[in-house]
Amino acid sequence: MSARATFAILLVTGCGFQAQPTHQGLGDDAPVMVDGPGGNGGGDSGSGTGSTNFCVSDAMVTACLPQKPTMSITISAPTAIDTDKPDSCAAETTGSSGNYCIFAGASITIAAGQTLSAHGSRPLVLLSSTAITVAGTIDVAGHLSGAPQPAGPASTTCAGATPASSSGGGYGGSLGSLGGDGGTDSGAHLGGKAPPIVAPTTLRGGCNGEQGANNGGSAGGGGGGLAVLAMVSIDVQGSINASGGGGGAGAVNPGNRGGGGGGGGGMIVIDAPVVSGVLGKIFANGGSGGEASGGNIGNVGNDAPLDPTVAAQGGAGGSSGGDGGVGAINNAQGGNAATSGGTGTSAAGGGGGGGGTGIIKLYKAAALPGMVSPPPT
Repeated sequence: MSARATFAILLVTGCGFQAQPTHQGLGDDAPVMVDGPGGNGGGDSGSGTGSTNFCVSDAMVTACLPQKPTMSITISAPTAIDTDKPDSCAAETTGSSGNYCIFAGASITIAAGQTLSAHGSRPLVLLSSTAITVAGTIDVAGHLSGAPQPAGPASTTCAGATPASSSGGGYGGSLGSLGGDGGTDSGAHLGGKAPPIVAPTTLRGGCNGEQGANNGGSAGGGGGGLAVLAMVSIDVQGSINASGGGGGAGAVNPGNRGGGGGGGGGMIVIDAPVVSGVLGKIFANGGSGGEASGGNIGNVGNDAPLDPTVAAQGGAGGSSGGDGGVGAINNAQGGNAATSGGTGTSAAGGGGGGGGTGIIKLYKAAALPGMVSPPPT
């Protein structure tokens, strides 16, 4: 085998994968290029001459491996990681890093035009002993009717909300800024009131929105939790997306229903001595709320667009959903939804509130170049 070997890995959404140094038969639709011994997943993250107990730690994340990773990894086709499957994640030492799924390499590159995505209950940590290059996309965002992303259950991590009543609209998720409140229905029943801002002490995802009342529009998913940690440098010429997803629309049969609230932005931790990338986009904005139903089914909300300066527009109509929060506008807060509108003589539910922005944390480097929303802290 040459010094540079190509290993095929199983890359099916919902299934784990494991680098196999001596096996080529695990699937050929999504190759990963790797250099040298050792690898990611299944305990292969340091089977070379690397030092033992390799850790990277900051105020939000402590990620530890039994050994320093020695294999360089290039994501050269769409790749999905299930953070709940052990064989999708690097072997790690016991301790706080057990709360994460660690994807480790001597260097990690997401090639231009390719996407590394993740779903599951544990946040994703990319860990390199040298450099991480994001020429493509890292996607841990919440999505309208999409798969769950790396964010804890909203019922246990986003307390303090007031649920919508009757046919009121669902609230938008909060994290770094407040989500919008749901709209009041035509019977003056209140929509949901968004949970308070969260001050996390460890890596986590954003809050989900709320489903619209009366079995209304679905809740927008909160953005995921992601850490990108490198000992030398991080270069982002592509995009890193941990934004919230759009809320669903209310239906009309039977009865009127509230619009779903948009998901709040998630959390991104960037930690390296040098961070570059004037063309890069890093964002954790909020998804927008869905329209409620009146005489007709409402319009769905929208996921945060792939632009950190543009708000996700709420589902438009008589009972429109609120816009998603963006760091540069709206004071970063999710928009409150419209009250009931309806069509003809029909009563209507309230629109869903927009999701607030998430949190971006920067360690070691002086600044984040490129387009970033919300501003890093």
